[in-house]
Amino acid sequence: MIRYLRAKVSFVGEGYAIFDLSGIGIEVFMDDASLSLLKVGEEVTVHTAVIFGDEPKIYGFLEQEKREMFLRLLTVSKLGPKTALKMLSSVDVESLVSMIVSGDVEAISKLPGVGKKMAERIVAELKDSVSDMGVSGIRVHEAVEALKALGYTTAEALKAVREVAHEGMDVSEMVKKALSILMRRK
Repeated sequence: MIRYLRAKVSFVGEGYAIFDLSGIGIEVFMDDASLSLLKVGEEVTVHTAVIFGDEPKIYGFLEQEKREMFLRLLTVSKLGPKTALKMLSSVDVESLVSMIVSGDVEAISKLPGVGKKMAERIVAELKDSVSDMGVSGIRVHEAVEALKALGYTTAEALKAVREVAHEGMDVSEMVKKALSILMRRK
């Protein structure tokens, strides 16, 4: 199977990109964050997963951990590649891991294409298998919850925490730095 491509970007469209691999145009469906980083003419490495449905499709990610999360999401019954890709377009892997590990069905159900029943299924089927993917994601989730308790929306809190969070940072440090960002925005 194709694990990755190292090719030049020849086109970036809505939800996909085309890569020139030695004169062959390869269409790869990608998450929004990955697509936003692509520049036509640039050579990049894309971590891929080939999914066979009505027709084979290649899904790709600039980060290996997104590919891994995509494949784990596909193990959830009744969750297809389009929904998995939409989920990864709207939330980073660390935050998604945090939501799953903490059992935050409400937050997961707000992701595109995911209802309450699907969110419950995701938590039930993935809680144990994703816990190794983002220990710091749990701290991010706790920081977001603390900011929500102070009256900020989930979106505001998550955006601010993402801006300041880095590996090894504890929850109180994340909250303080995120608060300083949020206070400047008001």
